[in-house]
Amino acid sequence: MLAAVRLIVLVVFSAAAQVVVPPAYQQVLARHALDYEGLRAKGFVLRQDRVYRAGAGGEAQGQEVSPQELEALLSGKGPAAERIEARQPALAALGARLDPSRLNAGQIFDGAVAPGAAAVATAETLGAAVPAAAPIPAAAATPPSESSLALSSPQPYKEPPCDPALKPLARDLWSAKRRARALRGLENRFQPDEDSDTGLSPQAPEALRLVAAAVHEGKGGPEAPAVLRRMLARVAGLDPDQKDAFVAGINSPLAAYVILGRSRAPHAYESRLYFQRMVELLDGRRLTDFVREQDPAGKTSTNFFLRVHAYDSLIPYLNQKPAEAAALAEFLFPDGPTRALRERAAQLEGLMTQLAVQGRRSGALDSFVLGLEGLAAASSPGLARRIALYLQINEALLPKRLRADVESLAGRFPSGLLDDAGLAPSDPHDDWPADHWRFALHFASTSSYKGWLSSFLALGYQREPAEDGLEVSKHFDGPDPGLGGLTVTVHATLYPGDKEGFLRGAEAKRFLAAVSRDLRDPDIQGVILRNHAQFRIANLIGKSVTPGKLLIDGACRSAWDLQDLRRKCPTCRFVVNTGTGYGAITNDAAVAVIEGLARGDGWEEIGEAWQRKNPRSSARIQGPWTPAFDEALRLLDKQEAPATRGMGR
Repeated sequence: MLAAVRLIVLVVFSAAAQVVVPPAYQQVLARHALDYEGLRAKGFVLRQDRVYRAGAGGEAQGQEVSPQELEALLSGKGPAAERIEARQPALAALGARLDPSRLNAGQIFDGAVAPGAAAVATAETLGAAVPAAAPIPAAAATPPSESSLALSSPQPYKEPPCDPALKPLARDLWSAKRRARALRGLENRFQPDEDSDTGLSPQAPEALRLVAAAVHEGKGGPEAPAVLRRMLARVAGLDPDQKDAFVAGINSPLAAYVILGRSRAPHAYESRLYFQRMVELLDGRRLTDFVREQDPAGKTSTNFFLRVHAYDSLIPYLNQKPAEAAALAEFLFPDGPTRALRERAAQLEGLMTQLAVQGRRSGALDSFVLGLEGLAAASSPGLARRIALYLQINEALLPKRLRADVESLAGRFPSGLLDDAGLAPSDPHDDWPADHWRFALHFASTSSYKGWLSSFLALGYQREPAEDGLEVSKHFDGPDPGLGGLTVTVHATLYPGDKEGFLRGAEAKRFLAAVSRDLRDPDIQGVILRNHAQFRIANLIGKSVTPGKLLIDGACRSAWDLQDLRRKCPTCRFVVNTGTGYGAITNDAAVAVIEGLARGDGWEEIGEAWQRKNPRSSARIQGPWTPAFDEALRLLDKQEAPATRGMGR
């Protein structure tokens, strides 16, 4: 549909400024056959590269409208669009309370939270403490001035000038004949240097920037991404203080964007540094605007935002700038094949779960849901159904004030879809022995090992002699007390790693061999892992894995492989980490799951009990209690397939 829309480039001349409508707004105006005056007639004002609601006298009143929100309001698609419009005053009021000094720049939420603001921005602030229909004091929405709007609309980003010493290599990098030589030359500038604060050559940051730029522009050939990976692997091996110094030397937010969007780094530490440096270099420019400008085709934007979230950086950023959460929707739900959406379903679930816990007070959760509603109203029917499904399956995580909108959107997908029996996983102990369960824990961290032992001993487990490692056991009444009770035995093995806990050489091989053996041992009901993200455990899952096996993988970002894990073993049950792994979180998961199953609890009961006890740690982990967005998407595709074929598509 969008491909058929003729984009009209609107240029408005006035005594104050020349205004060019950005492409995102051009599409909306073209769809509704509106020009500048027509937009004003609808109650909106164009200022620089933003659209605002018109107040008295037709002047902008400070409430910026995103392209998605504008589409929803102009099209008036259903009650959700009306509620989006009605909630704008409450959103503006919250933004004014968080940081009034930034409101007149058209950036309603985009200031740092002022001291004491957390006490004001409670869960009741939106739609309750400030009713949607309540009048907003004039001070809460100061009209933007031309000068302030100019500040909020910076010039297009330009890369910094090249280091003169590397200019010849930079030129050769863009030449198909000489790029291989240029890549070798840049990699030679990325070598260890013991005398440097960064541990690398003085020109290493600039060499990395040039390679990242080549990858972003599709230059450098197939070898450029490989060189970038090798450079990042070398950074991962630096000491923390060297990483600090190296990342501080990066002078390009685009380089950080490419690194975070394309890298699958084993370390979260430097990934968080890259993101912090990127935000610093943007110097007030909106992150979502920068990403849209640099990557209009969305080649890596979805991966970028999901990986920043997995490195525990996105939600803290959104809590400081909740308005960006609304714009985030378009990057996470681009219109395209459902297969791509299913591949990142676990990551999307992780984002919503953590926003529900960590983003309520700031308004980030509300803004994200608002952005999704606006996107659904402006999207193709297929994408709108998938957004509606995502919101509906996560309805229990949302504040009550948002659920009416979600219910109105639920009519976009087939009724009864979420009642399918396939969305409710069976309890694994249906196939387990009635009298004795065994779990194998594999640790590459001494502190995690000690923490696990302390946790289980405190719960009444008793030490048992073991030839290799350590065992603890505990007696329960069991899921069926009439069978004489249940004994749970947990066997733990510690693998010596390097100073950062990575397994090398023989220990890495021993770890993988032991995990593979335990996954296939019918006498072991569950395998629990606490190691760095240096292995893809999905590679160990095959047809010979014992059906009904439970795997708790506490490695960083293990949820990224959830779809692959489920595909390889449909009868297995997986508990995985959505972000950075910590021993305490893995231990919490082991306690919640093992104790819950031994008591006879179902998966939903286990998830609810853990959430009540420790919402922050439970939000970091996904398990069979997590809404099955991936499976729901599959069912939706299955139901839509006959209609799609009937339409000849």
